[in-house]
Amino acid sequence: MSAQQITAIPNLGPVFRLLPGLYVALSPELTIIEVTDAYLRARHTSRGALLGRPLVETYEGSNILLNTSPTQALEQSLQQVLFSKQPHHIPTFCYSLKLPEAMGGNYKECYWSATNTPVLDEQDNLLYILHEARELSAENSTTQVGEHIPLLRDTMDAVSWEYDPIQNKMEWGPGLKKILGYTPDEMGPGGESWDERVHPDDFEEVQASIEKANATGSKIWTGEYRFRKADGTYIPVLDQGYIIYHSDGRPLRTLGSIIDLSGNKKSQPELKESDARFRHLLEVLPHMAWMADANGKVIYFNKNWYSYTGMATTQTEGWTSVIHPEDTAIVLMEWHNTLAAGSPYEMEYRLLNYHDKSYRWFLERGVPMRGADGNVQFWIGTLSDIDDQKQAMEHIREKDLQLENILNHSPVHFCQLQGPEHVCTYITPGISMFFGNRQYLNKTVREIWPELKHTEFFGILDEVYRTGSKIKTQEYKLVTDRFRNGQISEIYLNLEYRPIIREDRVEGILVSAIDVTELVKTKQRVAYNEHSMRLLSKATGCVTWECDVPRKTIAWSESYKEVFGYSDSDLENDSGTWDKNIHPEDYTTIRESINATIAKGQRTWTGEYRYMKADGSYTSVLDHGYIVYNSKGEPEHMLGSLIDITRQKKQELALQYNSERFKRIAMATNDVLWDWNLEDDTIWWNEGYTTLFGYQVIPHNLKIDSWTANIHPDDFARVKASIHGVIESEQNTWEDEYLFKCADGSFKLIHDKGHVLRNTEGKGIRMFGSMLDVTDKRKIEQQLQESNARTLKILESLPLMTWTATPEGKVNYYNQRWYDYTDNTYSELTSWADIIHPDDLEHTTQLWAEAITTGKPFETENRWRAAADGKYRWFLARAVPIRNSEGEITMWVGSHTEIEDQKQSMLALEESTNKFRFLTESSPQIVWSANPDGNIDYTSKQWLDYTQMTLEDSLGYGWAPAVHPDDLPVLMELWSESITTGNLFYVEVRVCNVKTNVYQWFLIKAQPLRNEKDEIIKWYGVGLNINELKVLQEQLQESEQQFRFLSESIPQMVWTATPDGSTDYFNKRWINYTGLSFEESLGPDAWLLALHPDDLKMAFERWQYSVRTGEYYELEYRIRNGKNGPYRWFLGQGIPMRDAEGNITRWFGTCTDIEDHKKAEEELVDKNLELERINQDLDGFVYAASHDLKLPIVNMAGIFKELTQNAVFTDPDAPKLIGMFNKSLEQIHNTIFDLSDVVRMQKRKTRENELVDLEELTANVQLSIQDILTNTGASISTDFSEVPALAFSKANLKSIVYNLLSNAIKYRKPDQKPEIVLTTTRKGDYVELKVQDNGVGIDMNKHQNKLFQMFKRFHNHVSGSGLGLYIVNRLLTNSGGYITIESTINEGTTFFLYFKQRNA
Repeated sequence: MSAQQITAIPNLGPVFRLLPGLYVALSPELTIIEVTDAYLRARHTSRGALLGRPLVETYEGSNILLNTSPTQALEQSLQQVLFSKQPHHIPTFCYSLKLPEAMGGNYKECYWSATNTPVLDEQDNLLYILHEARELSAENSTTQVGEHIPLLRDTMDAVSWEYDPIQNKMEWGPGLKKILGYTPDEMGPGGESWDERVHPDDFEEVQASIEKANATGSKIWTGEYRFRKADGTYIPVLDQGYIIYHSDGRPLRTLGSIIDLSGNKKSQPELKESDARFRHLLEVLPHMAWMADANGKVIYFNKNWYSYTGMATTQTEGWTSVIHPEDTAIVLMEWHNTLAAGSPYEMEYRLLNYHDKSYRWFLERGVPMRGADGNVQFWIGTLSDIDDQKQAMEHIREKDLQLENILNHSPVHFCQLQGPEHVCTYITPGISMFFGNRQYLNKTVREIWPELKHTEFFGILDEVYRTGSKIKTQEYKLVTDRFRNGQISEIYLNLEYRPIIREDRVEGILVSAIDVTELVKTKQRVAYNEHSMRLLSKATGCVTWECDVPRKTIAWSESYKEVFGYSDSDLENDSGTWDKNIHPEDYTTIRESINATIAKGQRTWTGEYRYMKADGSYTSVLDHGYIVYNSKGEPEHMLGSLIDITRQKKQELALQYNSERFKRIAMATNDVLWDWNLEDDTIWWNEGYTTLFGYQVIPHNLKIDSWTANIHPDDFARVKASIHGVIESEQNTWEDEYLFKCADGSFKLIHDKGHVLRNTEGKGIRMFGSMLDVTDKRKIEQQLQESNARTLKILESLPLMTWTATPEGKVNYYNQRWYDYTDNTYSELTSWADIIHPDDLEHTTQLWAEAITTGKPFETENRWRAAADGKYRWFLARAVPIRNSEGEITMWVGSHTEIEDQKQSMLALEESTNKFRFLTESSPQIVWSANPDGNIDYTSKQWLDYTQMTLEDSLGYGWAPAVHPDDLPVLMELWSESITTGNLFYVEVRVCNVKTNVYQWFLIKAQPLRNEKDEIIKWYGVGLNINELKVLQEQLQESEQQFRFLSESIPQMVWTATPDGSTDYFNKRWINYTGLSFEESLGPDAWLLALHPDDLKMAFERWQYSVRTGEYYELEYRIRNGKNGPYRWFLGQGIPMRDAEGNITRWFGTCTDIEDHKKAEEELVDKNLELERINQDLDGFVYAASHDLKLPIVNMAGIFKELTQNAVFTDPDAPKLIGMFNKSLEQIHNTIFDLSDVVRMQKRKTRENELVDLEELTANVQLSIQDILTNTGASISTDFSEVPALAFSKANLKSIVYNLLSNAIKYRKPDQKPEIVLTTTRKGDYVELKVQDNGVGIDMNKHQNKLFQMFKRFHNHVSGSGLGLYIVNRLLTNSGGYITIESTINEGTTFFLYFKQRNA
């Protein structure tokens, strides 16, 4: 309903109320003055409750939906209409409506669109506002996809769903319970029912992909993620959705399906490898760094990240919280796209600085790290602070913008061209002032300005680019089609072509242009005026003059010399010369006339006088002057012209002669010619007056009434007024048509045309013209008009929108249906581009132009906007050319037939087909259909891709060769049975690729579609590839068999349990030993029946603890042999098996008989106690022996020393014997000392560990053997960087290092300085201390089994006790460590000492 139709609403209240739409009429004060009955029904209210109230007030109390208050949105729209007096549309108007108590009294969510239209009077004053509401849910209700789509969903292993985002309603299909374990009530009605069940690690990525699909208008969305089932476990799913949009682009509804991928997904174990070197590298980088797993989950940040962001150390979740809110969405989207592509990632965004709460710009780069198979194993990335560079760039950008603004407002316009083709890379907006809105950037000059191809413009550009020289052109004329509409305009520019030179090479040209069009045209006008004056002066024989009144000078035109005979020197003179040359008898009169004109302030003056020529004679002149005054009203300039009246009189005589000549010529023509003397009102007629009208022409001139008396009375007043209007004005041409009476009393239609001849004062003195009989011509035209009227009447009566056009294609007629549909005027319809759909404009224009050019009929489908509702509707447009007898097109006749309903039906069908195709083509399953007789009539692309069969070969029963021969008979039998009974078809068969003959398992399912008579009209089915599932099932079966075999083969009792601790399996050894049956043993606590009563509580509590925490289960307890037999000790052990998410899926355990071990252990304890007593006794003996031997040895050494000093030995071998005796004494002393060390070592074996700095300890040992190092030239180097400290007894560690270093020096090679290297390396729970020397080495083949025995020596060329390695080995083994040796004779020895690391 248009606004014009309700201007009388108060008088048409009953009619207005019955309108079918939701309308409200508002006063300028925005109060309700009338509503339609449909509006009252929609809002469940009465007219009395609304009339007289402000419309906004009636919505108060409604809940806010879609984040917008309904009253706020309505108030803003109405105020906009009041202010602009233009219609305003609210795309989505959402509110909650309180229903009447009879309807439950609940709130109903309403989704409307609203349009507020002003109704104005002829003076544009606001009379009313028409408020129109539309229910979106009704207007945009979507048709169902078709019955075949639900059938497809039922045959798939999928959960169908449908989501209404406006009302936040989620509907689930029948597969929900079967696949996910939920009922619709358990899921809940809203979209949050889906949100909270998506795996937290996947939700953000999935949500971002949905938002991206909505933002881009994509109709299809697909995502893979993990979804939580009713039992709490997560399964991988493929989710596919089809999105339906509102006309304004908002998503209205989404429907799709969730497919369980857990059976098809390969088990992808988490790839774990050491990342220590990566993390070490990332920690020392000066940037923030991170690592993420293959799925994009961040697993590590370096310390710079935590320092900058303030996040808790080791926290990797929630990193998006420190990203700038404006950057978060794009960062997540780019990260998602990067993960999908597996390509390097780079992006700039802002991060929050924890310390000053400011955001800084960072450049993030990430790269995927791939394994040997090419798959991404994890991601590594860095974040570099680029805020300073950003600020600098922003400053530069501001400067650039400032410069650009300056350039844009500069009178100089620039165009930068690049390369030899002169591609435009920059242009200032002013260029469009010259050439209109064209596509400039990245176009060549020849593409931008094709109209300049015949000018020198392109040649100049080529020359500048070739030579590198600057060229300027002044007032360069360009002829251009500025708006590309065929209208040519001229512009003048001062152009400068400046080459852009870099590294001595021309890269482009900077063209600067200054528009001098106005300057040039002004010059042209001035020159034209001057030239015109000269031509006028020359053509009329008049003399022009200009007088400067204040300076009293006068300047004459060139004709002054010709007319009056003066020389060049007389052309500019004192104004007094004019006064002198006026005839004395005329001077006073002329001067007084000029002074009177000036006194009155008049600008024009005319005078006639005699003027003296150069020869002294006088000639009569007519002088016309124009006076120019200054701001004070004083005359400043006078200019005018002198005309020699003598020459005019000669011209009048010549005119009289020409007039006579004209009359003679007029006698020879068939037209009626006439000459009217306006001064005496006589008229002359030629012979045509008699020939055409039948009147007798008399020799002398007739009076004017010979014309006026014969004009038809109905035309007389008009003709008289028109002709006298021309005579009395400054016009010279008159033209009219009227009826003229003939001598026989009849009338002829005359076309009369005349020209006025005026004297020098502009007064009309004569008028001559011709009369043409157009009676027959007008009759023909009238007949043509009547024919056209009949044609137009036919066009108007057609139920189509019809139109006609000229041969050139310009529409010159629209029938009334056009105006009714568009509510446009004829002039508005000529620009039909405003009412055709923008998407159809270009195509329609192109087809119409082709039809005009070729003359072929025109036909297309396009959309046109209706004025009634502003919507576009589809039309079939056709036009045919009308040709004359010569085949030339004289006009085009066209029509527009509305096909909106047909088009919408086609679009709905296409939409339904697209949805079906989407579900079939996007599904990983094979989709097919068959006729009731079982012949396949359709199969999706997946079948063709897998089997490599053609579509033709696959139809009917042609698909059979792809089925395994062993499976085909079963399939055919079941398929025939389903066709006969109509039951669901279900079979598992092997299908092959016919080219490779490789088979894979498929699950084939189908169910029938029935009509209202319950007859099968179609079969729809799917084929799901279950080969991987089959293989896994076979592997699982094989694995189960292997487990059973292994469990029955091993000597232990074997059991398994569910995650909650309930045993579900025991092997036969348990059954045979305990005497319990298999059923008696199953359950949460049945196995306790076989345990010793003293062990029951401890065993059960420990098992429950492991079940609760997932920790390894290990306990010793006693199990009864048989129901009445003895108890034996067993070691019970259990370990949990976990899935990819770390959830326990099963427990595996054993019971190992340790009865003999227990007894042996008790015996071992007794023997250990006995050995400890023996060791103590031995240690006491060794200590006593060493202590008791020390004094006699010391006395012996003193006596022998005294003896050697005082006694005289004559035996020549005495010195040798003395040396041997001293050496023996030293060996005995050292042996006793080493035995003491062994005893001390045994006593301090339980000393507490401490963290020992290896570098410091080694330095202390070196200091103690400094003399030996100096004497031997030995060098000791260390590398303790990997493990700088050891948890060990400091004294014991010093003893170890001392023994090894002193041995390395002692057993050095005589010809080489000792070199000893000490290094540390971490080896799991041990630290390896490696001591390497270049000494004489050890024969490992000979001494391999004797390396650590007491008193064992491997070299005799130096002294020693053979206790050093024994002591080192005992110190290590007492602390849980061990030692290994590698040695080569004459190359050296390497000792590997392994220290078990515990807390210091």
